Amino acid sequence: MATSQSCGITFWSQVEIDSFPSDYPGCTEISGLQFDSDVTNLDSFYNVTKISGNVNLCSSNLVDISGLENLDSISGFVILQEITLIGNFNSIEFIGGDLNINNSSNEGDQIDFTNLQFIGSNLNIDYNPGIIDSFNIFNALDSIDGFINISLTNSNLEGFNQLQKTERLSFYIGNDNNNTNLGIQNAFNNLISTNYISMYGGSGAVLNNSFSSISTIHEYLTLDFVSIMNFPFTSLTSVNDVILSSVSNLQSLTDLNSNLNITNILAVCRRKANELRVGK
Repeated sequence: MATSQSCGITFWSQVEIDSFPSDYPGCTEISGLQFDSDVTNLDSFYNVTKISGNVNLCSSNLVDISGLENLDSISGFVILQEITLIGNFNSIEFIGGDLNINNSSNEGDQIDFTNLQFIGSNLNIDYNPGIIDSFNIFNALDSIDGFINISLTNSNLEGFNQLQKTERLSFYIGNDNNNTNLGIQNAFNNLISTNYISMYGGSGAVLNNSFSSISTIHEYLTLDFVSIMNFPFTSLTSVNDVILSSVSNLQSLTDLNSNLNITNILAVCRRKANELRVGK
């Protein structure tokens, strides 16, 4: 059995990774992982439980992350970029910096952060074409100290229903297949307040049964090319500024909540402003 030991090493190549168990027997904490296309497996890290620095996985040849199944915390940032098969990170509970998932495609298999509870900075997910049908992998996440920025194509965004805290949320939902039911579905239903929510639907996206507990948006609510379904924002009582553009299935902003107080409506575009009522 490995004893708790910090080795203070950052790994850059497959050769360094392969020699890790023999060079540092008993090591359970390393300083970082930063490498590119020569790395194909991480099997040698089966005893590692903590990374005290950053993780930057950028390798289209990395097809399996087994070896990280005992890793429970990463103190720095995490970048997953151009990964062919990401797999499961479901032992990780803590990420101290940003979590960035960029331009990854796993041919239908689902990435998984089932037990991740805390992100110390920002969550960025950007253009993962065809990665999964429904992006629903953060159901234990309850706190993000920064902002959420998610850009998906041809995938629903679901989950995040334990999340209580984040500063700002920004979404782009691309829809190349003209799927009329694509969008944010049954998500963020434990979030109580935030500074800013922005959603752009590309060719049109639904906002369905989401944000049901949020009472206050301190700055902006922006909806662009969005279709409202099953009344999201049912607890929303206060928002400072509202910007709406091509929002369908919403006759009045108080359809969301009859007690909604709006300080400013900055723009209602592609529809006459007097057709969308502020109150009853």
